[in-house]
Amino acid sequence: MEPNPLFFTMAREVIPEPEFSDYKNSLHKDPVTGLKFNSRKPISKLDFEGAEMVPWNALGKVLDQRPSFTNDPFFHAGIYYVQDPSAMFAEHIAGQLGDLLPAEPVIGDLCAAPGGKSVGLLNHLNGRGVLFSNEIIPRRFQVLKDNLTKWGHTNVMLSNHPIDRLLKLPPLFDLLLMDVPCSGEGMFRKSEAAVKAWTPELVEMNAKRQKELMQKALRLVKPGGIVIYCTCTLNRTENEAVITGLSEAFELEGIEIKFPEEWNLLENKEKGHQFIRFLPHRVMGEGMTWTCFKMLDNNHHPAASIKKRPHLSELSSRKGKELVGIFDQKKLATELLLEDEKGQIHLMSRKQQSLWDLVTGCVKCSVLPIGTFNKERFTPHHFLAMSGLYDESSDPLSLDLSQSRKYLRRQTFPVSVSLSQGYRLAKYLDATLGWVKVHKDGKKWTNLYPTAHRIIN
Repeated sequence: MEPNPLFFTMAREVIPEPEFSDYKNSLHKDPVTGLKFNSRKPISKLDFEGAEMVPWNALGKVLDQRPSFTNDPFFHAGIYYVQDPSAMFAEHIAGQLGDLLPAEPVIGDLCAAPGGKSVGLLNHLNGRGVLFSNEIIPRRFQVLKDNLTKWGHTNVMLSNHPIDRLLKLPPLFDLLLMDVPCSGEGMFRKSEAAVKAWTPELVEMNAKRQKELMQKALRLVKPGGIVIYCTCTLNRTENEAVITGLSEAFELEGIEIKFPEEWNLLENKEKGHQFIRFLPHRVMGEGMTWTCFKMLDNNHHPAASIKKRPHLSELSSRKGKELVGIFDQKKLATELLLEDEKGQIHLMSRKQQSLWDLVTGCVKCSVLPIGTFNKERFTPHHFLAMSGLYDESSDPLSLDLSQSRKYLRRQTFPVSVSLSQGYRLAKYLDATLGWVKVHKDGKKWTNLYPTAHRIIN
């Protein structure tokens, strides 16, 4: 399906005329398939034959063909996340910010679903600081939560609010990423619906919406904090015009992101701001636009909150003993194990707890629980298996590929080994898939893989 002719009129404003025919031809080619590896889950056996490195992301790969991710145990184990290479640029930007960010930054991703940029920022943090990941739409929020559960990094907080409600908070973020809703011009190769939906009116509507979102979101950035703005669209109206328009209401200073010429990215500078475009005829990836700037000042001062905070308490010594043999105690040396009023156990750094106390005094948010105490007995959650905080010396249930796929369908089947009673990890090679509960005889076991995550085909 050919795009609206007016799309090409607008595209000519940003794409150099000598290469415009190459760009048009690229829209008829198949999109590429990319994936990003998890920085905290190194795997020895995983290989994608013919894959190429993503130049701007050391953990990214471009595949020569799209495999069946649904049937790959490594995918379900959170070893990698499927993402277009152009969308992996956030980590390159974050890596260039250096001394502009504190050692333990608070990072916000306020339009976060399905989670590709959140997992990339968690890769960048590698356990430092805290990521605050928000999505307003409940269905998309659940997808975000599922993806962050699989990723297994513990330094994350989740919320499901419109940005208006988050304005009850004071300026919170050292770094804010805003992947704003847009007209989707960069998705034309992937989505015929995006091609069909495009109109100049849609562009104008999105630009207005983007400016409104940004005018609110910027109030949550600390003075001197950094903002990364990106869209999967190419036109000036939703990029240059939005950002330069914000300069009328906020004190902003553009930040120049350096990149080598051989990456073949298209750069434009306007009113002190740099805009970097990924174009499908230039790179192995889809269309995107990125820019980065500093907030020089912020006078946002919300009224004091009177919301009652959820109560968190340290574990009793009795409950702590219950966890011996489940957790790797060395991995917990710098973390706090806290219990909420529902008996759910949360693992937090002191930085995370401090942020939790601040945020939950204003709005609801959550931390992925690692388990629950019920009548003094601990039941581990799937997130604990995905986090890698369990005791590696525990007696796992080792599965072959066929058995792993049965496990991921939440089936139970006979095994030839005898296991010790209790909660045990199900593993495929060196990838952890989830929990099983072994019964007294050591042969029978219950599959505890989350029903919502199971393979259903």
